[in-house]
Amino acid sequence: MIYIKRLYPFILTLSVSVMLAACATAEIRTRAVSYNEALADFGNKQILLNAVRASKRYPVYYSALGDLSANEMVDGKIGGAFPFSISNGRHIELPGFTLSPNLNIGSGIGSFNVGNLNTADFQKAIHSEISAAFFKDFIKASWPKQLLYALMVKDIKISEDLDREIHHQAFENCRKLDRQDIGLLSSHEQRSLSLCNHIKSGISELNQICSLPWPQQGRFGKASHFNSGTNYCSRLDYQIFVWQMRLLGARFVSTKPKTIKKVLKETVVTKDRYDHGHSGYTKKELKHATISSVQLQLILGNRKFSIGGKGALDLRSAHQMIQYLGQLVSAQLFAEQSFTPTILIGGLRDYVSVPLFEVRSDPLGLISAAVRVEHEGRIYYIPKPDYGQRTEARSLQVLALINQVIAFQTNRKDLPTSQTLQLVAN
Repeated sequence: MIYIKRLYPFILTLSVSVMLAACATAEIRTRAVSYNEALADFGNKQILLNAVRASKRYPVYYSALGDLSANEMVDGKIGGAFPFSISNGRHIELPGFTLSPNLNIGSGIGSFNVGNLNTADFQKAIHSEISAAFFKDFIKASWPKQLLYALMVKDIKISEDLDREIHHQAFENCRKLDRQDIGLLSSHEQRSLSLCNHIKSGISELNQICSLPWPQQGRFGKASHFNSGTNYCSRLDYQIFVWQMRLLGARFVSTKPKTIKKVLKETVVTKDRYDHGHSGYTKKELKHATISSVQLQLILGNRKFSIGGKGALDLRSAHQMIQYLGQLVSAQLFAEQSFTPTILIGGLRDYVSVPLFEVRSDPLGLISAAVRVEHEGRIYYIPKPDYGQRTEARSLQVLALINQVIAFQTNRKDLPTSQTLQLVAN
């Protein structure tokens, strides 16, 4: 009978090989999770760093991490020579017959791509203004509306008459709610009453601190509400208008531009008139030529108000959103009269004011930093919010939103071919 001499060392070596193979699998999983965490941390830090740069009017820069590749292998050997023997009442060694298991356990080599995104294609993409349809998609995705109006909208221009109409209806709604017993109000009515109190407080602050009347006198028959990140009074004026729209359930909708061909189908015209009136167009040009641009309407109750085309609702680009964050940082850290920008978040029965984008630089709070960067030898950080609390700052949600906007605004072709860096783990 042939058996293996010194069986226990062989079994031990085999067991070690199995365990090391399992370790390699676990290492791959760990690397995948670590890479995912690194991408998230990289994206958040890049936005915060660019916001800090923008707050000081420094140029902003963009880069991207590409794909990661890694090999799991080990240098080193665990092995031994195990001779065979024959059992026939005594042990006889069989020279030349040995089992020698060897195991290579590598330390792994990883590589990833780092791309410089300051190229023409990428810059065009992030400087392109987001569309009204894109803005509407984010509202449908259940992002807080006040957050979207704060970050994505730069300016709202409507007629002075419509501006006064919105103010008048909001005032009347609030007056009716004030006259009722709060104990008899539904939860929705209590929310509206809470919003009314914020509107009243904001108007009072505009009159007293900012010395601005409400509603303001428009220019050339137009009222403009500019969403500034550094001018407190301008920002408060914009917020009050958005709150009033929220109270009245007003919303913006866009109409699609109509092609000439579609308009002609909707009207009764003869073939001769069609040919004569549009002889300057080829069939292909006629199919795509438009006679009207996208028009915005404001829905107020059962009525629709046409407020014009592009510029009536002035939406930001991804780049402008980061520049706006720079204004918010400047308002908190560098303004003569600093303030923390806030938004209203609705609950079951009321609205609470929460920080929109909170950035600090005092070293005492570094222990509670959620994201931190360094610029000009000074550390700037976003403090960890009170997770799950009604007063939770929305700083991390702001980073998540801008990361998504940048992703949606750019295509893979906009990203340059990157230089590959290799990391060798020792």
